[in-house]
Amino acid sequence: MATMEDVIRDLENLNREYLELMNSDDDSLKKENITKEDVKMQKENLIKIGQKIIDFYNEVFIPRYCQKDHLDDKRISIVDNNLRYFTNEALRAINEECYFSLGVLLIPQGSKIGNPNYLEKLISSLKITI
Repeated sequence: MATMEDVIRDLENLNREYLELMNSDDDSLKKENITKEDVKMQKENLIKIGQKIIDFYNEVFIPRYCQKDHLDDKRISIVDNNLRYFTNEALRAINEECYFSLGVLLIPQGSKIGNPNYLEKLISSLKITI
């Protein structure tokens, strides 16, 4: 049976991949002259971010942690609710080609640079419980 430490490790891996994709997006926007190709690459990167969250939920979280032996753990339900919400929002944004929504998917409203994103907040709250 997987442990909460396993959940946290998987979420930390997802967050690391998310941050890498977000940071690569930032680099393309720092150029003096942004081309159509840069915009196209940025859109593709934002779709990758959304798809990463969708894939994590469907291919990692559900198979590993949403089994009968985990369903009694309230923490799993909290993680599931959060990830399901982000997955649904990512699906909606991808389907509607709403790139802004993909770019701010895990960023709390009113957040400032350096503030934790939603995944980081979730990870911190889980670490307190172990």
